[in-house]
Amino acid sequence: MPIPLDPGRGGRSVGPEALQIGDIIVSTTSAAISRAIRVGTGSEVSHAMLYIGGNQVVESVGDGVRLVSTNQALSDATLAVAYRRPGITQMQALQVRDFVGQQIGKPYNYSGIASQGVGIANRYNPDIVSRNLLRRVSVSAEIAGKGHDQFFCSELIWEAFTVVGVPLDGTPSQRSAPEGVPSLYRRGRLQYVGHLIA
Repeated sequence: MPIPLDPGRGGRSVGPEALQIGDIIVSTTSAAISRAIRVGTGSEVSHAMLYIGGNQVVESVGDGVRLVSTNQALSDATLAVAYRRPGITQMQALQVRDFVGQQIGKPYNYSGIASQGVGIANRYNPDIVSRNLLRRVSVSAEIAGKGHDQFFCSELIWEAFTVVGVPLDGTPSQRSAPEGVPSLYRRGRLQYVGHLIA
């Protein structure tokens, strides 16, 4: 089952009215940071956010966790695809929404992203990353990520579903990445809702 990131390969274009509370949106832009994330992770997406209803999403960006309109969140997107956790009840979706809402204003998890960057560098060229540095950065990021004090984009999403008791998979939230969302679709763990932008 291919990732439906191209509507020409079995995808469909949808508007915000197709979204439900708890839907996950992954996106990418033409910005340099988005390109760097996609190159480093080998993914077609670089960002993840959660739809909470009322044409609004909660996302974690450099300024921290914020509530914005779906239109604002996708204003620079060159691609945006929505997915849904199958089997989730309306109550669970509301609990996921409430969890991300309670995180608004918390800072971005820069140490978590640094840990992922070191891990990616290690995969591509293990000679430049010492095992000691890799271990120290990973431990620091995991300590910083505990206690729901700060989040990067996919970490916020993974943590919300885990806390509510409907985890997306067994990946710890601090080790999640936006490309994990289409990967979960490929593995039959998420449903494809449609393309908001293609």
